[in-house]
Amino acid sequence: MKLIPAPGSKEMQYALEHHYVQKIVDILLQEIDLDFFKVVAMFLRKYDRPSLPGFVDRPSRYESDQVDIAVLSEVRQQIEGYACKIKPAGIMSVDCTNLTALAVRAQDMGYDVHTGVVCFDNSNVITQRIKKFPLMMPIKAYGLDNIQDLRTSPFQTK
Repeated sequence: MKLIPAPGSKEMQYALEHHYVQKIVDILLQEIDLDFFKVVAMFLRKYDRPSLPGFVDRPSRYESDQVDIAVLSEVRQQIEGYACKIKPAGIMSVDCTNLTALAVRAQDMGYDVHTGVVCFDNSNVITQRIKKFPLMMPIKAYGLDNIQDLRTSPFQTK
């Protein structure tokens, strides 16, 4: 996979040039099935602007720029939200607060919800960081030892 510059903020342009981003892509390619990337690439090609029908959530929905990845299925009434960090030290209270707010709002709307933090360290280290913050809802830690769990839906165990 090759990252190419895309329209966006200067911060996003700098991120694409950063060696950490290149390493993250390499790790993801090793850890996650390439079919996953094909699906993501097709989605991004189809929904290249947030105003396209089928991509926009209704205006009353919870929105936060602190949730790095959100997956919504209106058909299955499921939503996933993840904060993504390079190191556990980057996980801040606001990340957990925003994930909790997303979970509460989604549950109020009748959705099954799953939230997590994805980080390039072992999940037990991530869990220790998350435990430092007051949590009203569970937040799952995903690290190098269990990121492959995200290949399947977290709702399959329910």
